[in-house]
Amino acid sequence: MPRIAIIGILLAVGVAVWLLISGSPSTPDADLPTPGNTDTTPTDGTTTLKTSGGTDLPEMREYQFLGEARALMIARMRTTWTATIESSFDNLEKLQYRTWYMVSSDTGTVGPAFAGAGRGLPELKRAPTGEYLHENDIQVLVFDEVDPNRLPVSFWNVVADRVNSGKMGLYFRPGLPFDDKNQALTSHQALTHPVMKQLIPIETAVEIKGSPTPGVFKEKQLLKPTEAGYEHPATALVSVERGSRSIWMEAGTGEGAIGTRFCYPVQEVKSDAVVLIQAEAGVSIPAVVVSTGARRVLWMGNTDFGDRKTHFHRERNAVQLTLLNHWWVWLSGQEGR
Repeated sequence: MPRIAIIGILLAVGVAVWLLISGSPSTPDADLPTPGNTDTTPTDGTTTLKTSGGTDLPEMREYQFLGEARALMIARMRTTWTATIESSFDNLEKLQYRTWYMVSSDTGTVGPAFAGAGRGLPELKRAPTGEYLHENDIQVLVFDEVDPNRLPVSFWNVVADRVNSGKMGLYFRPGLPFDDKNQALTSHQALTHPVMKQLIPIETAVEIKGSPTPGVFKEKQLLKPTEAGYEHPATALVSVERGSRSIWMEAGTGEGAIGTRFCYPVQEVKSDAVVLIQAEAGVSIPAVVVSTGARRVLWMGNTDFGDRKTHFHRERNAVQLTLLNHWWVWLSGQEGR
């Protein structure tokens, strides 16, 4: 064999060994965690972030339930966001939960509904009923992108009773509205549903139509807390307002900045509602809105807290999971425990 060929083979073997030892060249997303898994979370229940200069920010502390708690998620279909919610459920040891998906296809077309992940509560073989909420004393109902008309009036009567009496908290994310045939709608059905429109903290919203389409952004728009958001237990990432402000300021900068490509174009919130986070898209659009008083309802108008490029950015993911943790505890009535 010619000497030059032997040298070439030896060089190729050497490069291969070097790659095995040092690891393949990294890409921007190579070491990013999957939903619900972030190596910035120590085992003591705190999450430490660093500023762009490398200094530590105040620790974000995850809340825990004092006793057993029960949550039910009803979602239109399985998405990255619902997987993140399921992961956040799993991270709460005392939380029992079940999930139900109304559409089986990831294309959004109508297909057989199915049960998702769960723990502790009776398994679901059909869509949850009002009796299921009562019998299992569900404390947190997560309703994600679903047309409320897909469930019977009897179900919503129970939801209204439990939410209005303070027995259960309600989370609702409208997302971009679609009908059963996966055709886009100009407004979400919840805004006109006889029960849901009374429960959600939103008064009016712009129709999603025309060009440019209201609420749809070409570039990621930052999500920032209001003054109330720095202190409310659902969005104050630490117990001290000054520390919460520091974390949110850092979360709004750099590659992993908290932001969204869509925010439901809310015009007006109800008089008994408080805006905690808003999308800064030229004008401020209410993104995370909560009810006040005995009723615990949380509206999430944005898609998530990133965009496709930075969806699993480590620091942003840590903030997102901490937010969800706080939401479930607050919605359950065990505020800030």
